[in-house]
Amino acid sequence: MKKIKVIGVAAAALLAVSPLLASSTVSAANINYNGTSYNDNATVNVGNASFTHIPLNGQVDVNAIERAFATPNSSISVDLSYIENQIAGTYPVPVTATNNTNNSSATVVLNVTVGDSNNVQSIQGDTDSNAGVYQINGNKVEDSGMTLPVGTPVSTYGTVEIDGTSYTRLNSSNSNLVVKTGWFTGAYKGDDDATKTTVFTMHKALMYDKNGNKTGKAFRQFRNIDVYSNKVTINGTQYYRVYNTFYYVKAANIDGTKRMLKKNSYIYQTGSKRANKKVLKKGSTVTTYGSSFKFANGKRYYRVGKGKQYVPVANFK
Repeated sequence: MKKIKVIGVAAAALLAVSPLLASSTVSAANINYNGTSYNDNATVNVGNASFTHIPLNGQVDVNAIERAFATPNSSISVDLSYIENQIAGTYPVPVTATNNTNNSSATVVLNVTVGDSNNVQSIQGDTDSNAGVYQINGNKVEDSGMTLPVGTPVSTYGTVEIDGTSYTRLNSSNSNLVVKTGWFTGAYKGDDDATKTTVFTMHKALMYDKNGNKTGKAFRQFRNIDVYSNKVTINGTQYYRVYNTFYYVKAANIDGTKRMLKKNSYIYQTGSKRANKKVLKKGSTVTTYGSSFKFANGKRYYRVGKGKQYVPVANFK
């Protein structure tokens, strides 16, 4: 287990921004910063290091962080999963040194500021709850697919009222990204603006980070998982964000993808055995789930129902 050291902020602030990170412990190990070694009880101040500030929609200089924290006989990893680079604010970035000999590790947390600071306010509410970020589109307010954890300090630019609800602007005075003003006064309890819903996985669902990269984790098929109800588009693909995490699963593994048949088709249990006598008609639309499976006969099949129900990929347009 790892113990988190706070860089440049008080421990209480880290607890507010990322309680899961701050609550863990660590085995004895050291991590360096600019050539100085720190143990698991140290607090390191990085000052105005260049990697602690990025513009809106910018990228953190991971290579610079790795160089600054280079530790002999250790591998350095940088966790960017807590940063929302589309919203001006301050976010924790854990940096871990893992000893290549005994696999012990030490983790520190530096704070990275995104965009310009202006009238900074922190999201308030129950621990582990999240404020929904909305997008103003004309006279409508729509989900943006983003959320901000309680404790996150963000730049604010006044309020706007729509349909009797007060919203606070983020990023700039003419930005269309907003959160409900009540999140800055502690008016909300739980995830009032980031609704939790339970979905069912019809296919093994790999977990991805916010950039669409695989994390090495997955949910097995045919199980219920809690997600935020609003979908997020990453690199053109729709995802659900897993509730109270920064992991994402592809919506196609849950909602499926509608495809049209180009010929009459049976539903198969295996490559040679039919699941039932039902015939799916040419021109009909069938919902498939996740990526295709390759069977022993060398052909690929889409899952079309719970359990062993498959239709050949070649039968779809």
